[in-house]
Amino acid sequence: MRNWRVNLTGDPWHLKTLAGLGVGVSEDAGALVLRHPELDRLTDAGAVRLRAGELVDALNGLGGQADSDFGPVEVGAVTSDDGSGTISIFVVDQVATGDRAGAQVIDPATGQPIPAPPPFAFYARAMTIALRDDAV
Repeated sequence: MRNWRVNLTGDPWHLKTLAGLGVGVSEDAGALVLRHPELDRLTDAGAVRLRAGELVDALNGLGGQADSDFGPVEVGAVTSDDGSGTISIFVVDQVATGDRAGAQVIDPATGQPIPAPPPFAFYARAMTIALRDDAV
């Protein structure tokens, strides 16, 4: 059985309001997350995200009842831990990290990396066009 963790996004005050209601929202590693036994029975990240959205709609209603200034929160990244030590992250939105990542194209026949073409010619040409055409 997977252990799903659904990050919630929104105003920190509103997230803490939900955490104070005892309805499955808690602080974990600096983020406010939704955990629910119903989510742990699901096996697909897409299904978890959809169900979490339904749960968050209900939580937003509760938050509005608890605090008249409450603003809605949203579902963020969905992560799972299957107990094997592998953690999977499923993101529909943007993820910002402090490191850079690179990609390499591998030739399937040789298993060797295919070098990327130098981008300088493209960027130099694009800059030349941009300087001549305000629409660019």
